[in-house]
Amino acid sequence: MAVRAEFKKIFSIISGAFIGQLLLFLAYGYGLNLYPVILGQISNAVGLFILISLICDFGGGFYLKQNYENETKTHAFLTIRLIINFICSVAILIISFFVQDEFISEFLFYISPFIFFNSLNVNSLLDVTSEKSWFNIISSMHLCYTAIFIFFRNESAMYLAIGISFFYTSYSIVTFIVSGLKISCFFKFELLNQHKYVFIESLKICVVLLPGQLIPRLLSLIIYTGFSEIYAAVYNFLKTSQNIFNQVVTLVRRVAFAPMKLLYLERGFYLKSVFSVGVSQFFLFISLFFMVVFFFLVPLLYQPVSIYDSMAFIFQSLTWYLISTYIFYLQCLGNNNIPATYSFFIMLFFVTFLVFFEFSNLVSIVIFEAFCSILALFSTLIWSKFFNGNNNS
Repeated sequence: MAVRAEFKKIFSIISGAFIGQLLLFLAYGYGLNLYPVILGQISNAVGLFILISLICDFGGGFYLKQNYENETKTHAFLTIRLIINFICSVAILIISFFVQDEFISEFLFYISPFIFFNSLNVNSLLDVTSEKSWFNIISSMHLCYTAIFIFFRNESAMYLAIGISFFYTSYSIVTFIVSGLKISCFFKFELLNQHKYVFIESLKICVVLLPGQLIPRLLSLIIYTGFSEIYAAVYNFLKTSQNIFNQVVTLVRRVAFAPMKLLYLERGFYLKSVFSVGVSQFFLFISLFFMVVFFFLVPLLYQPVSIYDSMAFIFQSLTWYLISTYIFYLQCLGNNNIPATYSFFIMLFFVTFLVFFEFSNLVSIVIFEAFCSILALFSTLIWSKFFNGNNNS
C-alpha cells in the first residue's frame, strides 16, 4: 500500500507538470517551423517569468521541506517571502518602463501585480505533510495557456502576461487552501530572532537554484540580440525539451525527499543513490532513456537542429543530472553552504569566460554551459576541502 501511495503521488506530480511541458514543447515545435521570430519573443518572455517566479519563491521549494516540522521557521519564512514578493512586484513594475524591447516591457508591466500573490505557494510543504496530490494536476496550467497562445499565433504581450499570471497565481492559492494555513502566518513579525537566520538559509537555497534558470535566460537573450530571433527560438525549443527531463527528475526528488534523507543519514552518499531508490528509481530510468532517444530523433523532425546540437544537449543533461544528485544529497542533510558555494563558482566562471568565449553555434553555447558547471563542481570540492581543513586545524 505504501508503494502504491508513493507511485500515485509521484505520478500525480509528474503528470501535472508533464502536461504543461509537453504542450509547450509541441507549441514551440509548431512555432519553430511556421513563425520562429514571434516564437523567439514569446519564449524569452516565458523564460523571464519562470526566472522571476524562482527568485520570488526564495528557496521555498527546499526550505519548507527541510523545516516542515518546525512551525516557527515555517512562519518566519512565509513572512520574509511575503516582503520579498512585494519588493519584487514593485521592482518589476519600475523595470518595465526602462526595457527597450516593447514586447518584453509590456509583458513585465502586466505580470508585476500578480507576483505578490506567489507568496501563497506552499506546494513543497504539501509534498511532505499531505497525502493529497490532486491539486498538482493544475500545476502547469500557465504553460498550457502559453501553448494555446502560441498555437493561435497571438502576438499580444498583455494577454500572454495576464493569462500566465492568472493560472500560476490560481495554483498558488489552491496550494495554500489545501495546506490549511491561515493568512495570519504571513504576519508573524514577533519572530524577529528567527528572521535573520531563516533569511540567510533560504537565500542560500535560492542562490543554488538561480544559475539553472539565470544562465539559460542570459544565453537566450545573448542569442536573441547577438544572432537572431530564429536562433533564440531554436535554443529555447531545445531547452524546453531538456527541461521536461530536468523537471521530471526534480519532481521525483520532491516526493522522495523524506525517504532519501533518511537513507543518506544512514549510509551517506553512495553510487546507487545517483539513481535514487524504490518507485522513484523507475521514473528516473524512464526519463533518462526517453531524454536520450528524443534528442537523437529531434534532428530528423526539425531541420534547423543538427545531430551535434542534440549530442551537446545530451552531454549537458547528463552533466546536470550527476551534479544535481550530489547537490540534492547535501540539501537532504540540510547543508546549504556547499551548494551555495557551487552556485557562486558557476556564476563566476560563466561571467568570466563569457568575456573571452566567442560563440559560433549552439554546440559551443551548450558545451560552454556544461564546462562551467563541471569546473564549478571541482572548484567547490577543492574549496570545501581546504576550508574544512582550515577549520579542523
